[in-house]
Amino acid sequence: MIPYGLILVMLALIISIVLSRVTQKIVLMKKCERLLKQISVQIESIHFSFEEMTYFISLPNRNPEIYDAEAIQYRTHVEYDGLIFPEIRGLMIELNIDGEDHQIAYMSLDLLRIPILERWQYEKRISSQEYHELRAAVLMHSNTSKLFVQEVIRQIQRDDRILFLDEDLVK
Repeated sequence: MIPYGLILVMLALIISIVLSRVTQKIVLMKKCERLLKQISVQIESIHFSFEEMTYFISLPNRNPEIYDAEAIQYRTHVEYDGLIFPEIRGLMIELNIDGEDHQIAYMSLDLLRIPILERWQYEKRISSQEYHELRAAVLMHSNTSKLFVQEVIRQIQRDDRILFLDEDLVK
């Protein structure tokens, strides 16, 4: 017979693995909310750059399944490293086509540029740990996910033909 202590330890380990990401998100968001409140800034008003986003498809893309996809078909989820003490790696944007998810773009936390946070860190208004936590909070925020999906759609549907126009086409 298995000792009850071993069962409890295994159960606690499973629960900590399952809840660690959820707990980390809640704690991180509350901590950053408090910090931003001291600076009198809301997380929704922090601007960031899309420049370093990695795309797994060619841009612009004329594949009808991708080009005509609606915003609701896109899914975002935060990528983590580690099980018990997870670290945020980035944000994955996927497109659901016929019940199958296809990776479209990825924004790494290390490459996410937020100019105002970089300035605050330079001015010593926030520490480097607070800078990292605020970047992670911005990346995890639901509004950020929507903005990334909008940017992906905009890049997929952009029209680059204007770059190659010559005088014959303009007339």
